[in-house]
Amino acid sequence: MKTLFVLRPYYASIRTRVMETLRMLDFDVDHALVERRGTPDMAIIETLRQRAAPDGLLVPFHQQADERGMVTDGLALMSLIHRELPAYADTDVFMPVSQVAQAAFQLRLASQHGLPAHRLHVLRERDLDNPEKVAARLRATLRSKALGGNPGEGTTA
Repeated sequence: MKTLFVLRPYYASIRTRVMETLRMLDFDVDHALVERRGTPDMAIIETLRQRAAPDGLLVPFHQQADERGMVTDGLALMSLIHRELPAYADTDVFMPVSQVAQAAFQLRLASQHGLPAHRLHVLRERDLDNPEKVAARLRATLRSKALGGNPGEGTTA
């Protein structure tokens, strides 16, 4: 099974559907490292620095305040991981985005530069009602990349 780190997961309503999708992609969701909501970005970086890069990171987009009151989101964390942890450069990032956050996500994504977008796989909440379909789309994208497919694009599942 593939290794997975879950960083500041969404609440159960989305998390359950995302985990089902990732389970279909052979990720070991039952033994994933989980960093709880509210964990500051740098605390997550320090935890990840001590571990070998997993096969996948689950990094929800949702904007939140960490336990110190600093506002952050999944794209900011992904950018920090990209800068601070070169060993994670080839790790696929699965980023659920809730219906409510779609517009904010698009605006934030457009302002990000230098992110490894080819490793970013967006999981829209409205699509998660059909985890089999989402998993099939992701499986095809991941297989294409493994075979040398277009590294310039991620997946919007």
